[in-house]
Amino acid sequence: MTERESRTFRVRARGEMACFTRPEMKVERVSYEVMPPSAARGLLEAVLWKPAIEWRIHAIEVLAPIRWLSVRRNEVNSRASLEKEKIVADEDRAQRNTVALREVDYVVHASIALTPRAGDGDTMRKFEEMFERRLERGQHHSAPFFGCREFAAALHRADETPPPIDRGVDRPLGCRKATTTLPVSALQHLVFCERQVALLHVLGRWAENVHTTIGRLVGLKQVLGRVPLQHVEIAPSERRGRGLKPV
Repeated sequence: MTERESRTFRVRARGEMACFTRPEMKVERVSYEVMPPSAARGLLEAVLWKPAIEWRIHAIEVLAPIRWLSVRRNEVNSRASLEKEKIVADEDRAQRNTVALREVDYVVHASIALTPRAGDGDTMRKFEEMFERRLERGQHHSAPFFGCREFAAALHRADETPPPIDRGVDRPLGCRKATTTLPVSALQHLVFCERQVALLHVLGRWAENVHTTIGRLVGLKQVLGRVPLQHVEIAPSERRGRGLKPV
């Protein structure tokens, strides 16, 4: 039987600056005091990511004292898209203040878990050796960073590390975004059925058939009221829809 989760890795991540932007700050960038699990997962995925695996964060140790740094930077207001031919940075930029962390040092405890997309040849030992080899050689798919791409992160094995800082008083660190990443296309499925999102994007067990088609039409009628179900025929020999108005 194939193991579904690997042993726990200890990876040390260090950098000169970091900014894990809080979602409630709309204009100015203000960082969390510590690295959130989603950012730690992004660091590990920069070293190794495959559709057959996912990273699970178990703990994050803070080795360096929390220090703040305030900088003012020029940022482009618009985002690149297919609708815009070009973006002139000198004409579309603004100065924004950033409250970031400086001289950060963390140890991430994480493990690899197999996803439903893993094949017969995808073994846990294979991915463990692949990650250890890439981490030792300093290889990565994309440059790892702390929150913003200009804040580079250095990753290596955490063999001998100093003790973590004192936890102090337990208190909430603020609002956090969901750590489970889903594609934007999952939002339309979430509107109609949460179970569909779980089957399609989490478990990977969704299959289209006549029952799912009927359920989708019923959901459209309940939410929008613009699909005439009286024109939908489901026959034993053939299944077709007539007179469906575009939504």
